[in-house]
Amino acid sequence: MAPILSLLEQASWAGENRDVIFLFGAREQKDLYAAESIAKLQQAWRGSLEFVQVLSNESANSSWQGKRGFVTDLLPSYAIDWANTQAYLCGPPAMIDAAIEQFAKLGVSEENIRFDKFE
Repeated sequence: MAPILSLLEQASWAGENRDVIFLFGAREQKDLYAAESIAKLQQAWRGSLEFVQVLSNESANSSWQGKRGFVTDLLPSYAIDWANTQAYLCGPPAMIDAAIEQFAKLGVSEENIRFDKFE
């Protein structure tokens, strides 16, 4: 999360006002963090900043009420202008590869995808 959070903080300080969807994938609730930092950033953001946490391995009988699955599975559910979307990704190689493939299917150009694979 740190690289993306850092980009968003810098953009906020610079006065960025475009709409952002920040998808954060984790395995279980215990892996979630920085909610307070994100909330502060959302308050300062000049456009819309939607923060969505997605859990891929949370027990079915847990108290989690949020999204489940992989972040890449959620992408097609957003009705946005994919051709003019910029994607900033960080995470393990398999997640990055799956996200790049999904973004390409949705119409995001290769030059609008930036990533950092955690190898």
